[in-house]
Amino acid sequence: MPSDLASPTEKSIETPFEVAKEVLSLIGKFRTPPIPEVYEVWYRYVDGQSDAVKEQLDYALRDLGEVTLERLLGIKEQFLCSSSFAELNKDVTSKLGVLTHQMQSTIDSKKAVLDEFESQLDSTCSLLVENQSSENVREVVADIRAESTRVSGQISEMVAQLGDTSTELKKLRKQVEELQASVLSDPLTGVGNRRKFEQELQKILASDESVGNTYLFMIDLDKFKEINDTFGHSAGDLTLQFVSKALEEHIPNATVCRFGGDEFAVFASLPTEDVMMASEELCNYFAVNEVTMESDGKLSWRVTISGGAAIYRVDDSSESLKSRADKLLYSAKTSGRKKILVERENSRAKASG
Repeated sequence: MPSDLASPTEKSIETPFEVAKEVLSLIGKFRTPPIPEVYEVWYRYVDGQSDAVKEQLDYALRDLGEVTLERLLGIKEQFLCSSSFAELNKDVTSKLGVLTHQMQSTIDSKKAVLDEFESQLDSTCSLLVENQSSENVREVVADIRAESTRVSGQISEMVAQLGDTSTELKKLRKQVEELQASVLSDPLTGVGNRRKFEQELQKILASDESVGNTYLFMIDLDKFKEINDTFGHSAGDLTLQFVSKALEEHIPNATVCRFGGDEFAVFASLPTEDVMMASEELCNYFAVNEVTMESDGKLSWRVTISGGAAIYRVDDSSESLKSRADKLLYSAKTSGRKKILVERENSRAKASG
């Protein structure tokens, strides 16, 4: 973070007026347009109520030295878009109510037709029993055919209406799935975002099967600021994409999330030995493969990672699990980087890299 810009948590900002004053100062300092979306992100940063927003902007200020409109809108979309989701949810609920009512009305009307047909059929059968002359039989059969044709047409109409309703329901489902995906995805890398991390963490904590069988990796890029300073911020973004793809490819049965800035979190349901193997392969991959960027000329550089992998224990909370993974990450950083320390249950961590 620039030395002349203290984090809001380091300042004494007590009133909404002071928060607003600081927000306007930041908007002017970084020349971001004073539109409502931008104001909301800066406001949440200054009032300190959103840890995720604070981490994202601290990273931008500390490592990138700038905050763009695109980044602010991305943060808004990732972490402050619950209102958009609520609006869509309300709209979908309303449409589902209408479709359900239409389906019920269709079914009720066709049921009335079938009840009428059944009554007509009973009356016809009674006539056949009472009067069995050939002329009367022909008339009754003709009536049954006519009524059957009418009912068949009504049923075909109902099938078509229900088909249209089914199509609308599929559209609504796709709409919800797409929004859910966007809400839970990091727009830069395509992996999960902080919301996805929290969702997966709660899922693991709620499952007895995860105990002793699921690892949480906390992974940080080594000297990432140097890449930004040397090659530019586009190179930094490309590096984050390169790392996220490698994490997905080299850690099986995993959910990868960008936790914030240049830090990633990975949940993997694997035995300890497989975690060790995947960690070693991952470190080896970064040791020999380069990130390349076509600019005025071809640029290339290497990036390495440090990480810690903690196993989920029966008495773990979300805080204790992440805390152990963070401590292992810190140990990897302070003992030479370029490695992932993997925790073994009831034993000391072992390094891969």
